Amino acid sequence: MKRIKSEHKSINTTELIADVGNEDLGSIWYILFIAMAPLYLLVMIGAIVLAPVMLDRHFISLTNFLLQQKIFIFIMILGVISAIIVYAISVRYVLKKIGEMRQNGHTRQANVGLLVLAMVASIMILPVILAIYFH
Repeated sequence: MKRIKSEHKSINTTELIADVGNEDLGSIWYILFIAMAPLYLLVMIGAIVLAPVMLDRHFISLTNFLLQQKIFIFIMILGVISAIIVYAISVRYVLKKIGEMRQNGHTRQANVGLLVLAMVASIMILPVILAIYFH
């Protein structure tokens, strides 16, 4: 019998497995960072809203209490409206990224992203639930 020589190159399989694992882990960290975006954006908005409230309390004297309260209410309404808008836009962006990952065949990363997004949503609703039950 004659032996036929193979034309395929020799490939080191341990390098391929290591590369896939690193890419997979990197994309999981990426989707975790993206899926947590609504949460840390709301924390930043909270800090940005808190600063003018503190300045309002500091610079307006106690004799103008009604003016102080009107400015406080105005700042808080603007903060809540901006938080709702930013939360909706960031959730939409995250869902778009998760959809792209699912279309590209990264179902594991997409599932992790959806799970983290569900946890972020439950964290957002937790104060409302606590307010209802412990009033």
